[in-house]
Amino acid sequence: MKKIVKATGPIKETLINFLYRLSPNDRMFMGLVQTLAMKNTPRAVNHLNHYLFGQASEKIVKIGDLFEHDQGVKLAFYESIQEEISRGCENGEVIISQLAYTNKDWLYSLGGIKIQWYRCKNKVKAWFVNKYCWHPNENRITQTIHKAAENLKLCGAKDYFIFGLPETILVSDIVNQTHLINTSRATLYLL
Repeated sequence: MKKIVKATGPIKETLINFLYRLSPNDRMFMGLVQTLAMKNTPRAVNHLNHYLFGQASEKIVKIGDLFEHDQGVKLAFYESIQEEISRGCENGEVIISQLAYTNKDWLYSLGGIKIQWYRCKNKVKAWFVNKYCWHPNENRITQTIHKAAENLKLCGAKDYFIFGLPETILVSDIVNQTHLINTSRATLYLL
């Protein structure tokens, strides 16, 4: 049985650049990216196709679904909110970096996002607006993919906005879940 090794760092960048040179055009290259790098990420493929085919209409996602399927994003948001509330803040913005994600489908669908929130008594309401776009001028391992996707704007690809539908969360849930996760971390650390 063949063992598949996940490419990272310079090896991944070399593979991406090699595939790009083999591709006759940017559209074919992005098709290879979908086939090879986006397996089992139906939401991300849908978002990419929405961009590539220039539909430009907004897409809507439920923050509750994001939190349910990506515990890393949920934890990053909850920890930040708990800290902000403990300092007396009633509203703000939580920056979710790509490193926070534990679910590749959501990562490839949204990328980094900024979740807006405000507190009303014992509840927190959260939502976001995120522009689906590529960053061809940022130095990163996947820069060739970003350049190819950006180039496809000449063929009709278009940026669009993703709206995270508001989610209402009990403050007690934020405190309890953050405590449970931190307790689990401490237990794992001790093992």
